[in-house]
Order: sequence, then structure tokens, then C-alpha cells
Amino acid sequence: MAAVLSRLSRNIYLTLALLTLLCTFANAAVLAIDYGQEWTKAALVKPGVPMEIVLTRDSKRKEMSVVAFKGDERLYGQDAFNLAARKPESVYPGLKSIMGQLSKSEIVEEYLALHPSTVMVPSKDRPTVTFKQKRDDYTLEELLAMQFTNMKSQAEAMANGESIRDAIITTPPFLTQSERRALIDAAEIAGLRVLELMSDGAAIGVNYATGRNFGEEGQWHVVYDMGAGSTSASVVSFRSASVKDVGRYNKTVTQINVEGVGYDRNLGGDAFNTRLVEHFTEVWEQGPGKKAGSSIRGNGRAMAKLAKEAVRVKQVLSANTEARLSIESFHEDIDFRARITRAEFESLTADLASRVTLPIQTALAQAGLSISQIESVILAGGNNRIPAIQRALENEVGADKIAKNVNADEAAVMGAVFRGAGLSGLFKVKEIQVGDVSLHPVEVGKEELFGTGALVGSAKNVTFKESGDFKVDVKYAPQASLPTGMLPEIFAVNVGGVKDALAKVSCSDPAVKVTFEIDNSGLVGVQRAFVECEVEDKKNLAGKLKGLFGSKEDSTSSDSSASASATPSAEADAAVGNKKAEIVSLTFEIVHTGVMPYGTAEKAASIKKLQSLDQLDRKRHAREEARNGLEAYIYRTRDQLDSEDFDAASSDSEKKVLQSVLDEVTESLYEDGDTATREELLERMRRLEKVAKPISERVREHRSRPEKVAALEKVVENFKRFVEGMKEQTQSVTASASTTSLSEDDLLEEEGSSSPAASATAEVVPPLFGAEELEKISNTVTEVEKWLTDNKAAQAALKLWDAPAFLTQQVEEKAKQLQDELTKMLNRKPPKAKKNGNGKKSATRTASASDSSTSATAKASTSAAPETHDEL
Repeated sequence: MAAVLSRLSRNIYLTLALLTLLCTFANAAVLAIDYGQEWTKAALVKPGVPMEIVLTRDSKRKEMSVVAFKGDERLYGQDAFNLAARKPESVYPGLKSIMGQLSKSEIVEEYLALHPSTVMVPSKDRPTVTFKQKRDDYTLEELLAMQFTNMKSQAEAMANGESIRDAIITTPPFLTQSERRALIDAAEIAGLRVLELMSDGAAIGVNYATGRNFGEEGQWHVVYDMGAGSTSASVVSFRSASVKDVGRYNKTVTQINVEGVGYDRNLGGDAFNTRLVEHFTEVWEQGPGKKAGSSIRGNGRAMAKLAKEAVRVKQVLSANTEARLSIESFHEDIDFRARITRAEFESLTADLASRVTLPIQTALAQAGLSISQIESVILAGGNNRIPAIQRALENEVGADKIAKNVNADEAAVMGAVFRGAGLSGLFKVKEIQVGDVSLHPVEVGKEELFGTGALVGSAKNVTFKESGDFKVDVKYAPQASLPTGMLPEIFAVNVGGVKDALAKVSCSDPAVKVTFEIDNSGLVGVQRAFVECEVEDKKNLAGKLKGLFGSKEDSTSSDSSASASATPSAEADAAVGNKKAEIVSLTFEIVHTGVMPYGTAEKAASIKKLQSLDQLDRKRHAREEARNGLEAYIYRTRDQLDSEDFDAASSDSEKKVLQSVLDEVTESLYEDGDTATREELLERMRRLEKVAKPISERVREHRSRPEKVAALEKVVENFKRFVEGMKEQTQSVTASASTTSLSEDDLLEEEGSSSPAASATAEVVPPLFGAEELEKISNTVTEVEKWLTDNKAAQAALKLWDAPAFLTQQVEEKAKQLQDELTKMLNRKPPKAKKNGNGKKSATRTASASDSSTSATAKASTSAAPETHDEL
């Protein structure tokens, strides 16, 4: 009984393990998101799908980082951006620059100045950014979550509907705690579990290393990334290293380490765009704007039009020496046209160009390297294409070090998806170990906890001389380069249970410790709090003393020679000095003191709010599909009414009824097509189909019937020839089996041999099919042939608009019936040969008969079977 229960429990364990593994593989997809100030890129990896860029609904490889509201409808990407000229108050671009910021900070004020129509309201529970819309108020995290949900849905469509849960998101290396938390909160509201926030420099470094090998001595490169909102330069080292593998083996891995980072938060493509907007605003006010009755500076529509055109002008100037601006009905129905040269543009942005190389200098200084030690400067980000920026970089590092060997737009997201595949553990990829750094120094109390360049994923114990519960503040150090208006406080830790824990330990000088960490996403946190005390390990001490004085068991030890080399005094000292750590855990609570992150209740409310919007989106899309389907069916039906085949297959009364229903449905679609419900639209479709579909099916039957009938007739004819061939083979084998034996003298005379050993027992191969079986198959073919003949005659007697006597589907089913029969016949295994009862003297004659039967079989097969196969 015990053995049975043991086997049963083992089977249950294996079943659960298998189910767990299957569930893991079912959710093995990983989504990487590179959320930028202007553009968002996403990449997907899943079993059966290699690492690929997620295409937008317009089949583009990147989506504009914009979300907009049009009534109850939400728009994304280019559709949202295009709405800005008409409804700027409902469009939200460039949200990355203000995430994690206080609503009254200088950065938020600059954002509102660029988007004057945006309405911001105070948050209910947190002093962060919330936007006003007609339907509801939305926090910045909710707007980010909408964009992540949009990307997630596109990736799931690419994954054939498979749900995607895990994500890895790239970030600029300088983000603070509140900015990182805002990204993670937004992803979780969107239903994503963030595996890691990965810096852009590290992600691009991974992408660079995927197809390259490096030596053990290593090499250094600078990853220079200028995006729309900021610029960063990361000194990254690449090397191969031999590390411990399973068992006694080693393996070679690629190690990537970020060793220095420089950045400029406000230097990016948007800064150059803003200079163009300011320039053209002055041109307008000094020219055509004098005729206008109001200024454009507070007009959201005019500024949105100008900002859109400024982006185009900047792109033109990257490839040409001159560009023209042209906006019809720019403001108060006045057109605006202007011209600018590349030299003028570079003069406007000269101070910006002078800041281009500062991040490289900072990164090199932090890494302790010089330009001569750098192999190359890897360019990433779309704004490196500006000629003034390229010249500044070449002057700083030399043209020979400028490398354009990665995809500037997609390197970060492709490196992130590669990293995500490795983190999931479900994909076999090149092993690349990544080391990144945190840029902002953090202090506990007044002592530094993590300095500039502290390793991400590291932890540190801090000892406190406390005898009771206490509170400690964690904040950014004064030298940290925080955004203007950003609070330095991060959180406070309330540690409890200290007095009880101290009472439990047995040493005189216990230490109260808290373990702080910087996790793989760059977030500062607390791992644990505990009291630690070193005490004598009496059990281990007794064992060492026992070994010192010897015992019978010790005399048989295989390590006795090694023990003998140690002196007795040394053993005694080691035993007396033997210590062990006694640890008692403490309770701790984290209280956020800086920019408040999302609370559990707030997050649940936001998830519910967005789910209701998603439900409205699904209903609207379903209604739009019903409307588009009805409209397409109306056009298709009108085209059919004009065709000769449709006219011939319908009676006059049918055409009259169809025309009446078609006119009625068309008129209703134009009257209330935009307001009708999905159910109403589907009902109109059913009314129209009820009249039009029978005629369309008759047309389709008339067009396909001749071809299908001819094919079945040919199949029947080929099958009949095949059956006749099998009958001939069966008769030949039967005749050979009944052949009488020759006399031994005749046999020897025919074979030309006088040896009695030449005789052998005759073997006869039975026929492949019996006579009754062949007759049954023949009857089946005859029945199919008769069915086809009778129905052809019945169809010939009908009018074209009458219901058909038979359907082409029935013809296909009959053909399949014969095909299945033929397949069984061709797959029949040949029967085993049987010994002839006439004995040894009929060997040669029987063999000859057998050869003839085999020839007959081959002949029948080559004449009928292949032809039948081709036809079927």
C-alpha cells in the first residue's frame, strides 16, 4: 500500500510539474519597449517568433509617443498627433519629460508653455500631474499606461492572440526614483510585469555585442544617444570572460559593463525644434501677424501647427541647405510662408551645438579614460543626423572613431528584447552579462549610502547604534544632479522590534543593521532589517577539541596525514576563536517622503478605469466593423446587380425585391450610420443577405459546377480502369497457383542441371485483393457514376434561377469518397507468400508464374494509380 501511495504521489508531482512548465511556456513571450520623448518602439520574442520589431496598425516600425481623446475614442501615434491642429486640448505629446514630477515644478511649467491648451488639475492624493478631459481626469501614469496598452495589444496581435505579461523597458540613465516608479506603475496599470528597467546605453551595448566576439583584454566604446528630449553618453567595456559553469566546467561569456555616464537632460531634438518655433513666431509677428487681431503665443491650434511644421523643416535642413515653411490658414485665416537656410538654423542653435560633446567628456572622466583609449563612438538616436551635431562629434573624437554600425532607431529596443529573452530563462541566447551603474548619490541620515557610479543590483548593510525602534531617512545627496524642483527625499524606514530582538541575543555588543539595495531597475529599496550578534559556536568547538585529542573514529580518517601537519596549539587556537552569527529579524516599514508613487488602492482604481475605456473601445471597434462590413456588402451587391451572371441567375421578382431592400438599407446607412448600434447594423446586413445571398450562391454554383463535374467524371473513369487492372492481376495469380507440377526429369532438363539439390518448394503470392472486395469497390464507383448522371440530367431541366439539383460541395464529397477508397487500396500491405502443396518439382514453373503476376501488378499500377493520384 505504501508503495502504491508513493507512486501515486510521484505521478501527481510530475503532473503538476508538467502543467507548471506548460503554463510557463504558454506565457513565455517578452515585450521590450523603448519609450521615447517623440517615438516609441517595441520588440517581441516568443517561442516560434524570433526577436522582431512590433509593427503598428499602419505597418510602421515605430509609433509617435502621443495619446489623444476624440469624444469617447482614444487615438494613438500619428492619428493623435494629427488631431493637435484641431483639438490641441485633447492631445498629449512628450509626456516622458514630466513623469514623476511635481505639478508645480519648473519642468511642468515649461511643458504647459509649449502646450498652452493643455488643462492641468490638482491630483486628489498626490502632488503630481493630472490632466482634465471632458469625460474624466487622467493622471500622467494613466496616459502612459494607455500607450503601453496600445503597444501590448499590437504585440499580442503579432503573437496570434497570445497574452503578453512580461516586459522590459529602456530608460535614460539619469532617471530618478520617482521617474522610474512612474514608468513601472504605468506598466503595471497596463497589465505588464516589468522584468527590468534597462538604461539606453546598456541596451545599445547589448545590441552591439550580440553579433560580435571580444578578447579577454577587452575594449571600450562610447554609446552616444541623442533623442528628442535628452542626450547621454555611456562608456561601455566589452570583454570575454571564463566563468564557473555547472559542475567542474567553465564557460565563456561576454561581459558588458557601463563604466561612466554623462548626460544633458535638456539637449535633444525638441530643443532644436523649439528654437525653430521661436524663430518662426517672431517672423510671423513681424510680418503677416501684424494683420491679425490676436497673438499666436497663447493659441493652442496655431502653436500646434507651427510645432508640426518645425519638425518637418528641421528634417529638410538635415539634407538640404534651405527649407521653406508653408501653412495655409495659419491664424485667423491668414496664410504663413517663410524661408530659412541651414546657416541661419545653425546660428540659432549655436549654443546647443556647443553642449553636444559635454556628455562624452563627463563619461570619460568618470570612467578614468581618454579619447585615445576608446575604440569608437557608437551613434544612436535619430537626432544625430543634424549636420552641426555630426561636425561637433567629429571635432571632439575624430571622424575615424565615429561608428554608425547599429540601427540608430532600433538598437536600444533590440538590445532590450535580447536582454529580456535571457532574463526569462526560456530562450537559448548568447550569454551576455550586463553591469550598469546608478548616477545619483544616495545618503542615509547624513552618511553616503551609494555614491555616483554605484553598481545596479548591489546591496549594502548599514549599522545603527540603536536600542529601541527608530526611523531613518533616505534621500539624494546634495551633490546629486536632480531636475529643477525635484524633492531630494526618497523614503523613510521605520524599524521596529529592536528591543525584543536585543533581548533574544546572547552577546554583549549586538549590531542593529539594515540592508539597503539598488535593484536591477535602479530603484533604491530595503531588503531586510535585523540584529546580528557573534557568539561562540559550542557545537563546532566541541568537535574541533575532539579531533585535537583524537578518537578511534578519527584514526580511520582518510585525511589523517593532512591533519597531522597542523600543530596542536594551532588547532586549539582555532577552536577557541570559533564564532557564529546569531541573527534576529526586525520589522520595517517604508514611508515615501518625496514624490508619492501609486498606492495599491489608486492603482486598482486606475486599472478599473482603463478597463472600462478598453471595453468602450472594443464595442466601438465592433460597431465600426459592422458598419464597414454593411457598407462593403452594399457596394458589392450593387456591382453584382449589373453583372450578366447575376442577372441570369435571378428572376424578375427576385431582382425587384432585392433592389427595394438594397435602397432601403443604403438610405438608412446614410441617415444614421454613425449613430446606429452594432445590433441594428447587423440586422440590416441579415435582411440584405437573406435576399441577395441565394442569388449569389446560384451564381457561384453555375460558375464552378462544370469544372467540378468534369473532375469527378475523370476520377470515376480512372478508378474504373484501376479496378479492372486489379481484377486482371487477381485472375493471373489464381491461374499461376493452379499450375500442375512438372516431373523431376523435365525440371532438370529445363534447368540444365543434374543435381537434385536444385529443386525447391514452390511459393505462391496470394492476390492483393479478393474478388468480392473488388466487386464491392466496383459497385461503389458505379453508384457514384449513376448519381452524377442522374443529377446532371435533373440540372439540365432547370432554369438558371431555379434552386440547383445538386451542389458542388456534394460533388467534392463524392470525389473524396473515391479518394479515400483508393488510398486504402494503395496502402494495402502485400500478403505473405504461401507454399505450394505440389512440392518441390513445381519450383521453377511457379516462380515464373509469380514473376508474371508481379508484372501484371506493376502494369496495373503504372497505368491507373498514378493518373488517379494526379487527378485527385
